[in-house]
Amino acid sequence: MPYRALFLLVISLTSSSLLRAQSSFYLASPINLPLFRPSSDLDQGVYRNLPFQVSAFTAIGYDDNVFAQHSNRIGSGFTEAALNLGTHLGGERTKLDANLGFGVDLYWNRPGRSVDPNIGLNLSFSHELTPRASVTLTDYLSFTSQPNLQLGVSVVNQVTNYFYTANVLAFMYRWTPRLSTVTSYTANVLAYDQSNIGNSLNRLENIIGQQFRFLVLPTVAAVGEYRFEYIDYFSNTGQNAYANLVLGGADLTLSPRLTFNFRAGGEFRHYEHAQPGQQQDPAEPFAESTFTFRYRRGSYVEWYNRYGIEESDMGSGFRRTYRTGLKISHSVTGRLLLVGAAYYSHNDYVNPSFTEDVLDLNAGLSYRINRTLALTGGYTFERDFSGETTRDYYRNRVYLGLSLAF
Repeated sequence: MPYRALFLLVISLTSSSLLRAQSSFYLASPINLPLFRPSSDLDQGVYRNLPFQVSAFTAIGYDDNVFAQHSNRIGSGFTEAALNLGTHLGGERTKLDANLGFGVDLYWNRPGRSVDPNIGLNLSFSHELTPRASVTLTDYLSFTSQPNLQLGVSVVNQVTNYFYTANVLAFMYRWTPRLSTVTSYTANVLAYDQSNIGNSLNRLENIIGQQFRFLVLPTVAAVGEYRFEYIDYFSNTGQNAYANLVLGGADLTLSPRLTFNFRAGGEFRHYEHAQPGQQQDPAEPFAESTFTFRYRRGSYVEWYNRYGIEESDMGSGFRRTYRTGLKISHSVTGRLLLVGAAYYSHNDYVNPSFTEDVLDLNAGLSYRINRTLALTGGYTFERDFSGETTRDYYRNRVYLGLSLAF
């Protein structure tokens, strides 16, 4: 949501340009589509001669459902404050982009705890070892309280502190001018600070990937890929599982401004200790795609799609999920930036069995008053159409803020 985006800064365009080349190893996910609020997009042209930037952000707003609940809705005004550190370093062989944010949300009239943390780190590093070999590292980290409807890693109607991180280490080697391989390891961690939720959901997801890439045309790379995933729950070991994914697809650079990547295949999952009534060895189709179009300077469209098995947020079973997200960032002038984003997921839960459709709409703007000061505003609408009545809710949130770059 807009109120978390200051800390969910990813190197979306810079890093994706690396991933779209022969060193591509990981399709864009919701992580690569940050919500709107002062991000690197807004800081273009500010202190470009320095390798780092420090910015501060503050805002006031109103949330009409602070606990994301079906009934007994409570509204409250809020104040946000944050400090962000960003850097962009690099040469011909090495590049580093990083954003680190510290902040809090203070609710004026929320029962119980009135302060939520908002801490995040996004890092993208690449190094060319030799003309044929390179290594990349990406890291996304967030410590917050609000459910993340884009990623689907948290409980949709729980407002409580949790830590989430996704890390990818990859090694690319070009064997011939046309043939290359990418070997990667991904580690994702989800951990809640409340034991009543964490005992069911806290986990580590390990993914080992091997990708074979063949350059069919200068702009088209055919891709075959195998992934092995092991999901290790810290306490709820009955959910431990491993999966094999066999995929094929292509990475297309249709123009310097337009790219399209896709993978499709199957996922074969086995639960080590199947729960009663749970399908023990689900086999499901898997597909994911990313579309990016920079239609003018400072303006772009990003669209992703994904279908596959996901971890359930119910503490048992799994869900079949179709997830899509569309973001448009439009630079009206050098001072005015408009951003709109829509995220939707359809979820079929297994054990317990019910369906759920989740919608997250965002709109925002930034107007740069001068070289260091920008006025920002945003609106978010959340809607959970759930077969479980207690999870069904809607929520509106609006804010107005100032961003100061030092």
